[in-house]
Amino acid sequence: MQTEDGSARDQRGASGEGMLRPIYIQNSRLPGILSLFTPVRLWSFTIPPFTFCEETLDDATIQHEMIHMRQWLELGIVGFVLLYSGLWALNVLRGMNKYEAYFYNPMEHEACIHESDAGYLVSRPAWAWLKYLGGKRNG
Repeated sequence: MQTEDGSARDQRGASGEGMLRPIYIQNSRLPGILSLFTPVRLWSFTIPPFTFCEETLDDATIQHEMIHMRQWLELGIVGFVLLYSGLWALNVLRGMNKYEAYFYNPMEHEACIHESDAGYLVSRPAWAWLKYLGGKRNG
């Protein structure tokens, strides 16, 4: 449902057969605040059951964040946070700069590649992000 000001809604369906979608918080300052503690500037992020966005969410961003929601559900909150940050750090140790390490994190890589594929979540296998492990390597 959408609130009167359009800032938050809970939707089911379209991207995944009755799958619960996050509660969207649009026009939020939280991505900017969280960016003070992350290696890249965040425009949106998901921490179940919420997705926060600095402006109005577009379809690609909703799809991107829905992929992250699936990843969160697969790994749990602690598992997602530890693995996501650990894989970023591993990428840095492998010689990537902080931006490459972010985009080649397998969870981020999956979400970026499929953010424009409206049918992806319907057919996405569980643990699909695993196929992006060991992305770009330097040297």
